[in-house]
Amino acid sequence: MAALRARVVTQAARVTPLAPADRRVARGVLGLYLLFLLYASLFPFHFTLDGDTIRSNLAAAVVFPRDASRETFSLTDLASNGILGGPFGLLLVLGGLAGEARGTRLFRVGIASVGVAAAVEGLQLLIPERTASTIDVGGQVAGALAGALAAHLFVGAAGRQLAAHGLVALRRDPALGPSAIVMAILAADALHPYTATLDVRTVWKSFKRATWLPLQAADQPSWHAALVSDVLPAAVLAALLLAVFRRSSARARLGAWGFVTGYGMALQLARLFVERLSPNADHALAVSVGALVGVVAGPMVTGLPFARAHAAPAVALAAAALLAYAELEPFDFRLTAAMATSKAAHVEWLPFASYYAAAVQDALFDAGKKLVLGGLLGTALRACRLPHPAGWVLAYATLLEALQLLQASHQPSVTDVVSLTAGAAMGAAILDRYRALIADAGPGGGRIIGASRPGVLTSGREGRAGDVVD
Repeated sequence: MAALRARVVTQAARVTPLAPADRRVARGVLGLYLLFLLYASLFPFHFTLDGDTIRSNLAAAVVFPRDASRETFSLTDLASNGILGGPFGLLLVLGGLAGEARGTRLFRVGIASVGVAAAVEGLQLLIPERTASTIDVGGQVAGALAGALAAHLFVGAAGRQLAAHGLVALRRDPALGPSAIVMAILAADALHPYTATLDVRTVWKSFKRATWLPLQAADQPSWHAALVSDVLPAAVLAALLLAVFRRSSARARLGAWGFVTGYGMALQLARLFVERLSPNADHALAVSVGALVGVVAGPMVTGLPFARAHAAPAVALAAAALLAYAELEPFDFRLTAAMATSKAAHVEWLPFASYYAAAVQDALFDAGKKLVLGGLLGTALRACRLPHPAGWVLAYATLLEALQLLQASHQPSVTDVVSLTAGAAMGAAILDRYRALIADAGPGGGRIIGASRPGVLTSGREGRAGDVVD
């Protein structure tokens, strides 16, 4: 393994993240992101050249952060604009459009972000429903500069060394990547709506509202909701950790269970510092139960030859079922023509129209959830070697949205179809990239034996999942 580590670090140090192919991809993504930025900033596109409207918008425009006559500054708006600006600066640098030196990159990104943000805010003067703001410009510029600095560090020597060591870890323990993703999913679900606070009074109120004893909360979640949001992800995470440990001894199982349980408890404690949230011991208990299921059932399932041979189709079926649950729950179907006709008249045909009136945190959470669900199914279909996984997810998502015509609690939306399909395309591409990262091209180096058979991470040694052969 020491020889593999040295070879990987040497090879990675010679490779720059700004290879021509990577730059072209970054530029393409930058173009798509600019279209998204314009769409999100100018929706619903009700432009007007009426002089009275423009003068009214100019009078309402926010020029100074502090105005004694009205509330003009919002930390949430500033943060959301910073988030919007971050990818712009990141992609400018990764696309090779901002120069090479750090100062040059920051200067060019700053000028470009000022131009784009000012142009967008200027166009908002022509939309009656929007309010132009210099605070939004400042937030986007700050976010773009932060993204550019992060990209500069990534493509620098320190970034290459960090990536090289990370690559060694991934090649040695391929389950680390999926484990990190599952941990992020658990955190995203537990900490939504992400309105962090350090206000002592808010934290104290959250502490007093908390449910510190299991099964004592007034509003108990349904068993299937707890199963999907807490138990299943925790079980998967615990099973993946056993693959990282490369053993299923009692000590390894106890360690995996303790880590996942502790992580679930830490997430509940972190809810003290998020507005409108409070710790709930029921969720921590569900995560602990899921971890127990994972450490007990995980080695039993992966040890079966039949299960290993059909792992990818089983994951694909589970991902399809999970997507159907998320799209159709609570399954309140009404098989009447009147219901279908009424719902068909209110289909959201314009993508992301529902996000306009929603809070930024809610819109991001919903979009991220759809991307993750679509990405999981797209990844599983790619692992099954099914051609065009995004096309299959597009058809499946369209079918699920059509079924919502017969439901009282759901409204069919093109937004969901677009998000799920985009997630599937991203998931398939990420799987291809991940396989390329963990496959050692060097002679005699470590190799994931199961990489030639999608969805199976096995080694030449009998009965051990995720091993790397040196």
